[in-house]
Amino acid sequence: MTIAAALLGGLGLFLYGMQVLTAALKRAAGHRLHTVLTGLTTNRCAAAGTGLGMTAVIQSSSVVSVLVVGFISAGLMRLPQGMGVILGAKLGATVNTQIIAFNITEMALFMVALGFLGRTVMRRESLRQAATVLLGLGLVFVGMHFMAEATHPLRDSAVFTAWLHVLHFRIVALVVGALFTVVVQSSAATVGIVIILANQGLMPLPAALALALGAHIGTGITAILAAIGKPRMAQQAAAFHIGYATLTSLLWLPLLGLLQSAAEALAPVGDHGRAIAHAMTLSCAVNLVIGLPLVPLFATLLQRIMPAAAAMPVDGVTPRYLDEQLLTSPSVALDAARRELIRMGQRLVTMIGYLPHIFTVQADEAALKVGVLERQIDALHKAIIDYLRRLGRQDLDAESVSRLSTLLYVANLLENISDQIDEDMMTLGRDRLERGLVASPDTVDEMNRLHAAVSDMADVAVAGLADPEHVDVCRLAAGKAEVKRVFARLVEHLKDRLTSADPKRLETYRLESEYAEYLRTLGYVLRRLGRATRGLGTDETADASSDMS
Repeated sequence: MTIAAALLGGLGLFLYGMQVLTAALKRAAGHRLHTVLTGLTTNRCAAAGTGLGMTAVIQSSSVVSVLVVGFISAGLMRLPQGMGVILGAKLGATVNTQIIAFNITEMALFMVALGFLGRTVMRRESLRQAATVLLGLGLVFVGMHFMAEATHPLRDSAVFTAWLHVLHFRIVALVVGALFTVVVQSSAATVGIVIILANQGLMPLPAALALALGAHIGTGITAILAAIGKPRMAQQAAAFHIGYATLTSLLWLPLLGLLQSAAEALAPVGDHGRAIAHAMTLSCAVNLVIGLPLVPLFATLLQRIMPAAAAMPVDGVTPRYLDEQLLTSPSVALDAARRELIRMGQRLVTMIGYLPHIFTVQADEAALKVGVLERQIDALHKAIIDYLRRLGRQDLDAESVSRLSTLLYVANLLENISDQIDEDMMTLGRDRLERGLVASPDTVDEMNRLHAAVSDMADVAVAGLADPEHVDVCRLAAGKAEVKRVFARLVEHLKDRLTSADPKRLETYRLESEYAEYLRTLGYVLRRLGRATRGLGTDETADASSDMS
């Protein structure tokens, strides 16, 4: 019972240490994480380098793989680029193995103490995260120490020795390694236990290598779970993750002797832990070199095996970028919400484009189209607010809190503008038709000038959502001045038209004046919208493509 308690307790400390370490490193990566993953994946080689680098930084290939599935699901990354990132992440994960293989247990408690002290007393966020990294790393080695102490007496256990003998069958060891990784949800834990058993002489190196290869297969289950319910392309990426890991691991089994010899040549004599770490790095490097040129072939094969379902035409709209998996990385989730706001903004621009039809015979038809767009905007608004509400429950830094507040403000502003256009302005068009009111050609021209000035401001404001770092503030200010000038001219024109002999002139005047006032107010609100988007910028803002689907 003492052995079991020490083993399970050590495993718990190890897994908790890895969780603390990964969370601290991911938070330290901060707002640049989404930029790196989406901005440096322009080709397969860059994608692989990105996956390698990010996994080496945040120490979790599972986190990177889940983000890749989320990005592909959100349309931020294509399948071949995602596959390249996954291949690179596999190699990047071996950095973790190399760290674990170092025998620095005697320093572990000192690392825990120093890390906890730094996390407690440091006020600067970057230093607090560095201390948290040290704390997590210390807990990892403390956990390994307890597991090593627990397994030491097992060398005299006949039952344990007999069980280990079963692992001499490489395929069995491969399956056990995969299943154990699925259970503990950490390939690092599997490899850590394997290193402990190998260093204590309880397991021959070929069996240890087969178990470690199985851990690569087990990590693919996390990506599979993340892809459930996602678009077909995200499921294809998850299938590639586990499929390629399984294929390469099976291919390495008959070559374990060669892999062992190469790893032992690089490791200190008798250091099985270092040999296992080197073997994992070598195998993943070879897998990357072989797999990267074959990515287009794998992508084509997966698209044939798992074809995308034909899109069904719908009247409504569903969120495209608000993936649940992205909530674990606040900076990425905030950018996903911003991209969804762009879709709201594009629909609002289209709604504003229908406003001139208020004074044409197509007023009723335009009102119907505006109504559809308004319902779509309402649906997106509801989804964005709920997404940001759940994100707000997490521990966010000051910059993320500020961006979240701005996103909420912009979402509400877009929804309020769409409501006003649908409920107030388009109602004027229906009233005009019902009462048989007709605007003069000169009045329509003046109205269109005001509408053009407002439309220009809408374009600038929505462009600011796509590129918050370069909001055209000068154009917004000029647009406000233009709206004021054209509105004043329109007011004078309508005043002059009051002398018209038309018996319905007064009714027409009231409707035209009300429409002009709505447009003027809309222009000022759009200026507020454009200025608000400046608060959505990050250090590097990814480009956003236009989308009205």
